[in-house]
Formats: sequence, C-alpha cells, structure tokens
Amino acid sequence: MALAAILLVIGPAPARSAGPGYDCTDALGRSACNWAYSEGLAAVQIGPEREDGPPRWGYLDASGRMVVEPAFDDAEGFSNGLAAVQVKGLWGYIDPKGAWVIEPRFQGATSFNGDGTAIVESDGRHLLIDRQGRTVRTLPPGWRLGRYGFEPGQPLASILVPVAPLLWNAATGLARDLPEDVMDVGLPQGGLVPAQRRETKYGGRWGYLDESGRWAIAPEVLGSTMAPRSDGGTVAIYHDDGWWFVDAAGKPLSGTGYRSVELLMPGTWLATTKDGTQQILDDKAAVVRDLGQYPSLVSFGRWSALAADDAVLLIGAKAEIRAVPADHPEIEAHGDVLWISEPSDASDGGPTLVQILDRDGRPLLDDATVKALNGYSAYPVSDGDAAGAADALPLPFATLLPKDYRAPGGILTAKGRIVTNPDWDDIGPGGRGDLLLRVQTVKGSYGAIDGDGGWVVPPTLERLSGFGGGYAVARDQGGEAVRPVLIDGHGRRRDVPRSVIEEAQDISSGCLLYSRRAEGGSVGWGLWDIEAGKVLVEPTLEEIKPFDGGYALARQAEAWGVLDRQGRWVIPPRIAGYGEPERLDDGVYVAQSSKPLRPGGGPESVYRLASVAAGGEIGEDLRDKPERLAANRFLIKPASGGAALVDGAGKVLLRSDAAPDRTEMAGDWIVLRFDDRYGAIDSRGEWRVPPRYVSAIDFVQPEGLASASVDGGSVLLDQDGKAGPAGLADASPLAGMGRLVRNDEDKDETVLMALDGAEILRLPGRYAVETSDARGGLVPFKSPEEKYGFLDAGGKRVIGAYFDRLGPMEGDRAFAMQSSRSGQAYGYIDRTGRFVIRPRYEWATSFSDGRALVSEKGVPQFIDASGRVVARFLLHCGRPVVADGKSAQIWPKQKRSCPTR
Repeated sequence: MALAAILLVIGPAPARSAGPGYDCTDALGRSACNWAYSEGLAAVQIGPEREDGPPRWGYLDASGRMVVEPAFDDAEGFSNGLAAVQVKGLWGYIDPKGAWVIEPRFQGATSFNGDGTAIVESDGRHLLIDRQGRTVRTLPPGWRLGRYGFEPGQPLASILVPVAPLLWNAATGLARDLPEDVMDVGLPQGGLVPAQRRETKYGGRWGYLDESGRWAIAPEVLGSTMAPRSDGGTVAIYHDDGWWFVDAAGKPLSGTGYRSVELLMPGTWLATTKDGTQQILDDKAAVVRDLGQYPSLVSFGRWSALAADDAVLLIGAKAEIRAVPADHPEIEAHGDVLWISEPSDASDGGPTLVQILDRDGRPLLDDATVKALNGYSAYPVSDGDAAGAADALPLPFATLLPKDYRAPGGILTAKGRIVTNPDWDDIGPGGRGDLLLRVQTVKGSYGAIDGDGGWVVPPTLERLSGFGGGYAVARDQGGEAVRPVLIDGHGRRRDVPRSVIEEAQDISSGCLLYSRRAEGGSVGWGLWDIEAGKVLVEPTLEEIKPFDGGYALARQAEAWGVLDRQGRWVIPPRIAGYGEPERLDDGVYVAQSSKPLRPGGGPESVYRLASVAAGGEIGEDLRDKPERLAANRFLIKPASGGAALVDGAGKVLLRSDAAPDRTEMAGDWIVLRFDDRYGAIDSRGEWRVPPRYVSAIDFVQPEGLASASVDGGSVLLDQDGKAGPAGLADASPLAGMGRLVRNDEDKDETVLMALDGAEILRLPGRYAVETSDARGGLVPFKSPEEKYGFLDAGGKRVIGAYFDRLGPMEGDRAFAMQSSRSGQAYGYIDRTGRFVIRPRYEWATSFSDGRALVSEKGVPQFIDASGRVVARFLLHCGRPVVADGKSAQIWPKQKRSCPTR
C-alpha cells in the first residue's frame, strides 16, 4: 500500500468517535470526511465536486470559516505548523494560510515532529527531511512506517524493518555469509544459493550466490521475481506472470512461458503450460513428452511413474522415459516397488495385479505369474523393519484372495511366486516388524508361515496373535484353562511365568509389557525381558509405552520419564504437570503443559524438551513446540524471547534474538526466515528502541512508556529502549496519570498500580480499565454490570459507573450515553458527571482543540464546548456547503440558485 493511502488515517487522526455507522458519510451518503481540529484548523473534504474524483480538501478555522480553500486531493491535520497535503498523486506541505512550504514531490508524507523533521517517501525509499524539504537522512531499503511517522507530541517514530534470513548447515554447524542487501534465500541448488536482493521496500530480483557469498549470477542477469530453480545448467526464472527457461548467462532457451515448473530430478523438468497441459522437458527445455492435463505422478525408487491409457510411463533422470504396456492401469507405490493393476470385469471384483517393478524399473513377475494373478485379488503385506530377522525369509509381497470362492487362498512371495494351500482360510494381515504370517485353517485352528508359505508354527493352536515385535502370544487347544504361551519368529516356545504372560499388554523390543493389579485395586506396569527370561521393571509403574528408537516412555506417579532397554531410568520422572511426552527423535522428547509463563499471566501452552544424552531437560518453559529441523538438530523458542538451534545434548549451535516464523530444510541445509520487527527512531533517524519487537511501539506521554510485544509476551519500555521490571512486563501505561494497569488472569481482576508496581486498586473483571482512553488525569472504567465511569490516579471513582458508553475526558468534556435517560443518544458530561451538552447526537467524537464532530439528525457538524454549532455540513442544490448554527451558508461565499424544472 502506498504511504499516501495509509495517510488517510494518520494524525492528527479523527477524534475518538462513538455511535453506529460513523464511516465518513452523512445521512445522504455524501462524503463528510472531517479531521479533528489541530492547531486551530480542521481538514475537511467538501468540494468542489469533480467528475474525475472525490471532492477536494480544505481547512476550517475555529469559527467555521474556510481559511484554506479546498484545493487538495488529500490532506492531513496540522502539526508543528505544517500540514501534509496531496495534489495529483504527490505530497507536499503547506502553512496555515495554504501556501506551499515544500512543493509536492513525495509519494507519501507524515507529520513534522518538534525537532523539525518528518518522514516522507520518495522513489520507493523513506527519507527524513527538514522543514525546507532537504534530505536529512535516507533510511535503508526495506524500512517502513510502523505507525504513522512522528505522531503529534511524540519524539519517536515506530519503524518496521526486515530481518535477514539465515542459511545454516547442520553438518558443519555454520551459517552461510550473506550480503547485507539480501532479503531472502532458498536452499542450495548444485552448490549455488538462490538469493533475492532487495531493490524496493517489498521486493527485488533473484540471482545465485557462490560459497563465499558473492554473486555467481547477478539478479539483473536473471531478472527473476521469484526464487529461480536450477539443475546446474538450465535455470527456470519467473517474470511477466510466467516461468521461462534460460541458461546461466540469462539467455533464453525457449520462447515458451509456463504456469508452473518443477525439477523432478536432474535433467528432467515437469512444466505446466498456460492451458494446463503438463510436459516433460529435458535439460535444454525441449519438450520430450506431453502428459495431458492433471496427471498424477507416483514416486518410487529412482522413478516417477504416470498411468497413461495404454502404459505406465516411468520418468527418470535426464528426461529418460520408459513405457510399460498396460491397459488403463492403476499404480501404487509400496516402499521401493511399484504395483501395476488393471481393471477387471465387475463380476470378478477389484483391479487385477499385473506387474510389480523394482526400484530400477525392472519387472519382478514372469508371464506365468501374471497370467495366474488374473484369478486373484492381491493385498499388500508390510514387511517393515524386521529387527533380528537376518536369517528369516522376507514376507510375501501380497496375500491373494481367489475370485473363485472354491479356489484356495495364497500368497505372492518376494521372489514373485504364487503359493497356495487348500488348508488356508485366512492369512495375515502382516504388520511392521512381523517375521511370520498368521494363518487360520479351514478347520479353525491357527499356525504361522514364512515368506515362502512353509509352516513354521504348525496349525494346531486355538488362538494366535500377530507376530508384532518378533513374537506372538498363543494358546493351545483346551480353552481358557490352558496357559498362554509365547512363540518367537522361528516357531520356538519361550518360557514366561503365567502371571506375566496372562497379563501381557504388548510386545516391544524383545520385552513383554505386562500389568498386575495390587491389593488396593491399582494397576501397575512392568517389563519382562524375553531373551533373558527375567523381570526388568517390577509392575509398579502407572504406565509404560512400547519402545521406540531403543527407549520407552514410562509414568511414575504423575511424572513421565524414559526407560532404556535394560529398564533403567535414562530420563528420570522428575517433573509433574506435563502431559505424555512425544518423541521428536531418537532419545529426544517434548512434553506440553498448561501453566502461567509469568506472574499474573493466564494459562498458556508451554513445552519442555528432554533428551537421553542430557539425562533430562535441555529446554524448559518454551513458548512454542520445539521443531526437529534435521537429525539431532532442534529449534527451540524460550519464553524469554528469541530462538536457538540445539543438538540432542542441549548444546546451543546457533542463537537468534528473533524467533523464526518459517523454516525450510533439505539434507543438511536449513533456511530460517523471520517476520519483520518493530523499533523506534528519533528525529535524526537514530535507533532509540532497537528493532526486536513484534508489534508497533506506541509511547504514551508524558510518561514516555510503551507496552511492546515480544516473542511470547510483552515488555514495558522507556524511550531509551530500556525494559522495566519483569513483574511489570504485561502492564500498560496510562497517559498523563503516572499509573500502570495490569490484568490479573488468575484472579480475574484489573489492577491499577503506581509506576513502581505498588498496587493502588483492584477492580473486578479483566480489562475493566479503558487504557487507551486515559486523558486529563482520568480514565474510564467498567463495572461488572457493563456500565462505565471514571477513575482518577488515586483509584477514586470520581464519576460512578452510570453510563452505557463513555469516551475519554478531553478538554473537560467526555461523550457519554445513558440509555435509561436518553436512549441511544450521545451527549457530553463534565468532570462532575453532569450532562453539560444534552444527549441528542447519533454519534459523537471526543473534543480536540475545543471542538468536536457530531451528527444530529443525520447532519455532521462541529460544536464547541458549550454545544454551540461552529460549522454544519449540508447539501444545497445537491452540492455540499458549510453553514453556521442557524443553517445560514458561510461557504462557498457565493450562493447558488437551484435550477428549476
């Protein structure tokens, strides 16, 4: 947005208003935008009417006379003797007589401060100028207004600045050096780093940096307005609403622009034309094959696969394309293999598996097997990671259900062979870590087969679980009276006490997780080591989770900890009040709680990070959930602000004052991107408050204090950027009262305090004080009944809570509504709480320079402190005019006669 557009709402801003529908239009819908009086003048948008735009702006004096004729396309209030006005899209400054002091030449302009400087915009850059229009300082590219420049009475201006990204390598632990003018980077591509050089406030073009941080391909060479993509030679760039292909020197490789492009693999591009057709391009941007619209690509092994009408296309590096003939195929990736199926007759059920390709694209099924599969529906079996199964056969590719119910079921082995058995009735399913497949026979008994279909566990069992974790719980024939047994992946029976196996809840990492009920009725959990045949952990814990990555979460009383495979506490259960931890990486866990981050703060989600390597916590009171960026690399955001990259032992590898808003990673490379930050500069453009805050900084005067937002909280600042005591971090200052207000979330109260934190008064309910409306030593407060009154600095209720609406006390007047007395009409009260201007307005604004803007019977008008009309805005013959309190026209001086029909 141009600064000129922003200036529609800058200072002096319209006076504080109340009432429905106050949107700068009168009852007839005509423009009535009037700024509050400032330095004795008010900017008004009133005329003359134009066919090529809205009415122009002029200025009224305190008596309502038009002392500066409407001649400006836009205008602001006066501040320190000058007002910013716009003509033909350019801004300059006038004096109170309407004479140009600084001719219009800026794209945006703000108010002058007391030291005689103002912030303007010229050619996309912000400048500090003096009262003669001379440049005092050119602000760096990317700096923008945090609010509206130097607002009246303020010595500092809030400024928003960009924060440079970080490109960090997890393997080396080092950040890549970047030029100062780089505003964004991408992940490295073939040894080069795509980077965007700032050229305007909001953008710039992209090029490539080498390892030393110098431009290998300058942004002006590529001219790309989005991050380019490269396979080492060919570069895809974006400009003019499309993607184009060029070489490293920026020379076009083709004259075709694309809607989108993607580098599938080295030397192979997937590009979408403007009409939605997708194409495969080679490393010279030549079209290798049209894929039609909306193709669905499936990745497996070293290929991307696409189902066409008559074939499966395998797309590889260097634009290699292979076709595997198939009739309207369907494809699914299962690990590193690709299943190809074809539709079958409706009477035969679902699709028929016709081929399986390995990761190199080679077929695994011979013609005879493919032909035989026509009689089956195939269902994939997951062989997962079968720990300890070095001598075990791999599980089959699939279980086979015959389409002819009279035929036996079977399996498709990993060697591509179909094996059937008339005794099999139900097979599997197989799961991750299973060594054998459970089979139920046609007689109802159970056994288990290996990957070739051979019986490993004879089918004599009454019950048999799946072989998750390498073991299964079984029961011989004879019913519940028969003791359960444990069978391993080789079919051998393991000796386990009856008290353990009958209460086994899970099998994990060679252990039985079992429970036992104590005399008092409580249930304890323990661990039994199957190979060692002994108890690792007595059943005294409240809960034990299955092992993951060699460790198991366990709960003792209300605190969670971590056990190793030997049953030892490697993270002791010391901290209660946190929920069940979540595994982030091997031996690294995050837990979430809900507790106040600071005194008086409400419940917020806080996190802690713990690791086996550290033997406990490596991050506490974290305001956001830690993020795993790479193996053994974690991003944490402490409640105190900023962020850090740590390893699994808690070592800080990289620290940042700002918390990243977005992260991107690939391999060892991590990009951290940050939101812009707010600070405050003085009249010479020097930082008084460093740019480390996440919201604009609004100081109140004369206290010179501001409540500023930081990552995860707030802080009380003075005008030198010094933070107040931690106990006052969430307090807000009251202008002109020497007081602070804090909302006590725990007690649901609002606290009025001295500047040193000493309590003066507590009010029921949070947000019971209208902090932004403190004026003249008084501030509105709200009762539990939603009625408003005024407090003084001593906490005295000088005006009781009788009003439904109440504005700030400006010039000994405050707009107010008391519905029990005057319905929805607004009037004005004085410091005693009496209505000194009777309620009769649909909306009302606070007083400024002894004048207030109100609407009575749909007519906007300025009034003085006695309620006398100073200027009324009417229509005469369909044209806007300014009238006095008796509706006599005072502007324009020459009255018009209305045309007659």
